[in-house]
Amino acid sequence: MKKLKLIITIAVLVLTITSCKKSLLGIGNTPPVEDEKPIVTEVGMPVDVAATKNIGSSGGSLTSSDGKIELQIPAGALSSNTNISIQAISNNAPNGVGNAYRFTPDGMKFSIPVVLKMHYTADDVAGSLEDLLGIAFQDSTGVWLRLKNLTIDKANKIVSVPMMHFSDWTVFDVMSITPSSAAVRVNHALDLNVTYVNAKDDDTSDLAPLLHKLGKITWSATAGTLSAPGDDDKLRIYNAPATIPSINPVAVSAKVQIAFTYRGEKFNNTTLVSNIKIYDGDEVYLLELRVIDNHWVQGMSFIDSVCMRVKVSDTIVTISNIVNFPSKIIPEQLQVGSSTVISIPDPIGELNITKAVGRNAVDFFGPNTGYLGFDFTETNVLTPKYHIITPPNRDEYYGGDHDPNLLGGTEIRTTAGQKYYEQGTPDGSGSDILVKVKLTLQL
Repeated sequence: MKKLKLIITIAVLVLTITSCKKSLLGIGNTPPVEDEKPIVTEVGMPVDVAATKNIGSSGGSLTSSDGKIELQIPAGALSSNTNISIQAISNNAPNGVGNAYRFTPDGMKFSIPVVLKMHYTADDVAGSLEDLLGIAFQDSTGVWLRLKNLTIDKANKIVSVPMMHFSDWTVFDVMSITPSSAAVRVNHALDLNVTYVNAKDDDTSDLAPLLHKLGKITWSATAGTLSAPGDDDKLRIYNAPATIPSINPVAVSAKVQIAFTYRGEKFNNTTLVSNIKIYDGDEVYLLELRVIDNHWVQGMSFIDSVCMRVKVSDTIVTISNIVNFPSKIIPEQLQVGSSTVISIPDPIGELNITKAVGRNAVDFFGPNTGYLGFDFTETNVLTPKYHIITPPNRDEYYGGDHDPNLLGGTEIRTTAGQKYYEQGTPDGSGSDILVKVKLTLQL
């Protein structure tokens, strides 16, 4: 297997942007103009294992691999047995919440609506309001269209909508402050941003393209200071105090002074809050790496993972407590035509990190910004093992070969931001290998 050079841009909490803010946030630029053009984005990339089920004319249900999406297909919606799949993808939707999800066969339409249920958490709405949740899908031109005919079950934290066709779907926030929560060292800073997306004010149809909207915003903080990087009300720089405040985390509020109607409810002077934890001393993180390999057998996914403790003290990075988890294959057995494919358990798998060296390059992208770098040593990594039985007399074994290290040098750019950031990236060789990296600050 080709050695993977993984370079990921990740929002972490280690360091902050200072001198480069002028160019990044547009000091001296004229205030932005409200954009009446529909929001168009790139399509998302797969970030998790697809859940697949064969469902026929009698109907059935399917849940995504992460358990956050439920699809209920009534009797009569399908005319014949069909392989239905749900796969989590990176979310490029404006104000998208969590992952987006791809439903296949792509473009499939239903004469009888199926029911889409999307679960959310308290963290998902921390920088917004539950009443401002929505569901949108991306059409073939890259435009995101919101649906008004949805139901929000606050007790069970489920947003549901009748679905008439398959494509890429997501939950989104009409209005949000980002990050909704964060951690910042004393005397450091953090960028804050408010985004409001909605349809045209006079658009009463159930389907309408999402647009960027503007409004006057008043900012305040219970400790520390806020500064404006330019003439844009949506942006602020939060400057942490020199010592940890008595009330911690700090509440930074943005009152959005705009009147609008959403799903029949009127909103005016909506207040959004970001809770920012102020800390001092070294940073300690949990670094998690997860490999999803769909390369070997179509319909089966090989999953392997490892985690470790990362301590950052100025420019010194110390790594300890490396834990490699046993690999697994989902599903363990699969019928492919007349052949039965059976996975063979392998405690080592494609990830077996025995040593990791970290480095921290401060000022790489400007004062107080930089990246965390990791060099991994892997030992005795093996390709996935399969037993394939094809009647009447074909009995074969594949995999189990020694492999070069899957991970090369991994570079994580550090900027002020969320408590953690998770990103998936495909192997540059174009195969079906996906590597997910998650770095979480331990406070």
